[in-house]
Amino acid sequence: MNEKINKNKNRSNGTLTEQDLKNSLVYFDNLCPYSNTPLNEDNWHLEHIIPVIMGGTTDPWNCIAVCGPCNLSKGGKHLLDWWDKTHKPTDEDKLEKIFLYIIKALNKE
Repeated sequence: MNEKINKNKNRSNGTLTEQDLKNSLVYFDNLCPYSNTPLNEDNWHLEHIIPVIMGGTTDPWNCIAVCGPCNLSKGGKHLLDWWDKTHKPTDEDKLEKIFLYIIKALNKE
């Protein structure tokens, strides 16, 4: 887990720790917040909600664990641009949970 975090810290500034990432996994019930795919040690990717290419940092409020296919599909796109093209309006509850996670993480900083 630390290896993926450290790799991303080398690409951008940030304070994300292994415990922060574990907290995000618990918050999202060990499911990909984008697709509800079960996550485990082998299939998760570190996702920057605001991509590094758009100035996103490796901080707790901006990073969550997601499944590989979702992370690769989103790539460097803005979350809302990607979301609108890949999700149905009935998935708004997932997006709301993601935003609530961001707010919760920001309030801890």
